[in-house]
Amino acid sequence: MIKITKNKSNLKHKNKIIPIVTYIFIIFLSITLFNGCTIYDTFLTVYREIDEESTLEIEKKEDEKITDAELDEEMKIRKEEVFITSLNGEKIYTHLHIPIKANINNKLPALILIQDTFEGSNEFDNPNLIFNANNLAKNDLIVLHFDPEGTGKSSGETDFGGFKSQDDLITVLNFIRHQPEVDKNEISILSFGTGTTVVTGALARYPEVNVKYLIDIEGYVDRYDPYNPLTFSYSLTDEDFWKEREAINFINAISCNYIRFQADNNQTENEGYFSYLIKYINKATEGYPIHTQLNFAPPDTLFIEIIEIQPEDGSEDQIKFEERGSEDILNHLLNGEINNYYPKILNRIVEILKEGIEIQEEVKD
Repeated sequence: MIKITKNKSNLKHKNKIIPIVTYIFIIFLSITLFNGCTIYDTFLTVYREIDEESTLEIEKKEDEKITDAELDEEMKIRKEEVFITSLNGEKIYTHLHIPIKANINNKLPALILIQDTFEGSNEFDNPNLIFNANNLAKNDLIVLHFDPEGTGKSSGETDFGGFKSQDDLITVLNFIRHQPEVDKNEISILSFGTGTTVVTGALARYPEVNVKYLIDIEGYVDRYDPYNPLTFSYSLTDEDFWKEREAINFINAISCNYIRFQADNNQTENEGYFSYLIKYINKATEGYPIHTQLNFAPPDTLFIEIIEIQPEDGSEDQIKFEERGSEDILNHLLNGEINNYYPKILNRIVEILKEGIEIQEEVKD
């Protein structure tokens, strides 16, 4: 028989430990009671902030009124960020927006976006911009925007739309045409502001590059454009600088279809500016572009600054004629309400890319 004996000395130690633990617990409880309100208040504050952020986020989504259909369209586009090497060794940032339906057996047209100013192309990721990349890609287009060297996420130093920036575009064109989902015969460019000089310069200097359409929204024509940001930093008499950075120097030498949208009346209130614009589009029409078009006018139209026969001085017709300015001409070419022009232009761009320019004459001489 095995006899189990309890160690009384151990029990004695345990009996001493119990009051100590109890004492520690009482002290902890007292601290908690005194500080509990502070701890609880802190917790509530943090929770309230989190809850408010969530509420604001919900309210924001409610304001945006994102529908299931729009969310579904967003999910149908994949995005890729790729750095490619420029002709002079710099890293050029590109951002592709590709409909998931695009593949090697279902090649889609591609559209390259060229931004105004020299701060990178991230504006095309802004959902509030009507010409944002996703909005365009939803029309079964592979859309690419990029940062010329020295801007945005690209390395190097900018040359403000000169030959170096133009060479960067050529690098991007070579890159996009080799993507397996892209129909290399259906590559077009949409440019804005200073971007138009980059495109016209690149396509004029590299005529072998295959581009179907150049669509230009209010690009700066030359150094005399009062809205051209380069005129604030560079002398108008600096010929070496401007020979690389005026679209009017290149527009007649490009060999693709050229469509110009001039929608902002503020840019044409000055009759002198409108004169430069007409000279520019006429130079394109008389040059190498396959077909040209200004706004919704018939393709290959040659414009004259005086669009009517001058009436006799002092007649009522003379007064009416003098009251007719460039704004009336642009309103006519836009075919409708001027305050709705950007949605109208967006729809027209998609129509052109899918169906082409409506040709009214057989072939331009």
